[in-house]
Amino acid sequence: MIEKLDYKKYLSVDNGKGLLLSGCDTFVLDQYSIDYYKFSNMKDLILIVSKFIDEHYDEDLEDLEEVLEHLLETHYYTEVNK
Repeated sequence: MIEKLDYKKYLSVDNGKGLLLSGCDTFVLDQYSIDYYKFSNMKDLILIVSKFIDEHYDEDLEDLEEVLEHLLETHYYTEVNK
């Protein structure tokens, strides 16, 4: 679990619209051709990743599920828990 004060050090990639992601997350999103560059907020990206997982329920998407978990945690610490 990411500590509340340390979350920013794990977010190293800026998508150009102010959305910060980890390098590991972007690597996995690229593998599934999920275009994170078009999102300006974490909530929309979370919805797209969730939808992708739901639509491909019969595939092994453990790595993408871990990214979703990290996105949810990051969203909580950056946008919800103020």
